[in-house]
Amino acid sequence: MENTEFGQGMKKNIGDMLYISYEDISKVNTSEKSLRIDAIINAAKPTLMGSNQGVDGDVHNAIDKLLSKAYNGSDWSPTFNDKIKEELGVKGSKNQILCPRGSAVITGGYGLCDYVIHVVGSEYDIGTDKAKCPTVITKYLKNHEICSSSRIRTLETCYYEIVRILRRYPDIKNIAIPIISSGEYGFPFEMAVKIAVASIGNALLEWQREDEESFNSSSEWIQNIYFFVWNRSQEECNKAQDILNKYKEIFSDGQQVVWQKSWCAQQQYFVEIIKYDKNRGYFCIARMIRIVLSVLRFFSVYTYLKDLGGGHRWERRRLWVELTVVLKIFLAAAAVVVLIQCDACRTGPVNTAVMAVLCYDLADTVTYLISLLIMADIQKPSANVIRSMLLLAFNYIEVSLEMTCLFFEQFKERTMTVFQALEPGILGNMPADMEKEIGIFSDYILIYGNVALKFFFVTLVFGYMAGHMRQRQFRS
Repeated sequence: MENTEFGQGMKKNIGDMLYISYEDISKVNTSEKSLRIDAIINAAKPTLMGSNQGVDGDVHNAIDKLLSKAYNGSDWSPTFNDKIKEELGVKGSKNQILCPRGSAVITGGYGLCDYVIHVVGSEYDIGTDKAKCPTVITKYLKNHEICSSSRIRTLETCYYEIVRILRRYPDIKNIAIPIISSGEYGFPFEMAVKIAVASIGNALLEWQREDEESFNSSSEWIQNIYFFVWNRSQEECNKAQDILNKYKEIFSDGQQVVWQKSWCAQQQYFVEIIKYDKNRGYFCIARMIRIVLSVLRFFSVYTYLKDLGGGHRWERRRLWVELTVVLKIFLAAAAVVVLIQCDACRTGPVNTAVMAVLCYDLADTVTYLISLLIMADIQKPSANVIRSMLLLAFNYIEVSLEMTCLFFEQFKERTMTVFQALEPGILGNMPADMEKEIGIFSDYILIYGNVALKFFFVTLVFGYMAGHMRQRQFRS
């Protein structure tokens, strides 16, 4: 496949830079017909000292043979391991950790290519520790290719680290990347391909947005990226090509890719909590609350709307999140109008249906916001402060309107009007002429629950402000 050249001033199309190759990655640059590769990505072990199998073993064996040939006639020839230690200035045990998981290290290619970038992926952790995950859950998750979110983030970081190194080496134009962690580390092939293509493409897109001039340079930096797939069945090869084609279309539109749907993400959070919360210091109540929240979020219909409307496009999914917030405000406002205008809807099946929808929406919003706080370490929510504050304001409006309807429902037999219910619903204060009507236990539950919600939103606002004010720069 010929290298793609870009004219001066033209914007590179990331989708046109990505390809699938079915060659052996350790045999690039060895013949006239093989691909011309400047840098090979080696799926290494933390010691960087090679392996007896997989990409790591093939790359080490290929370079060892080239070094042996280069030193032909001498009494001793170095190995690739010797060269790696020399470049990194390492002495001592070969079991020394030279590259943590999720990190990358660059060395010379010693005849195979100009550079080898060593990255250490993460292990697929379903079924590797049965003591921490019940057998039934393990079997289900393994059959559905679900991994804990932390292991997936580590694997994604590998590809971002690759791009970080590429930004420092403008002479690297053609890169060979294996499907990291899909071999000995056990990641299901299809999942690993999705993570590989999405992560590389997203990292390149971020680079292009941050430094468009250098990224789009015709004489420097990346031109072609090849994802190497070999020793795989025809079905797996076809699947890899289908995934690449789907994501290339999104990258060609200048948009980021989300490789997984919400249902899979929710399962990953659940696995993360079950397997690792105890080791992270979450005991008893905290752990149980996190488990309950992760389970409750499975039943959020609104969570899956972004899958239907946004697909794999990150920007479109964010838009659908915002549209969902607006939709819930509209439903709550419509319920208030219906209760004001339609006397027949204040009782009977219509009233029951309206209240059921409002209670569901209220519970969905509250559990979503609580999960953002309590499970922020595994969900990694957006750090866009302005967007978060605006959505929080919309959530407050929605919840206030829903509480208005609940107050009206609770006190309608005691002559409270919808307009009177607006005061406790929005401001949290009971009308003075209705305070004497407070008497039964459910009244107090509603009133104190409303106060708790108002306090919760105030706490969220101050939390966001306190967390981000230190990032701002002020004039002295």
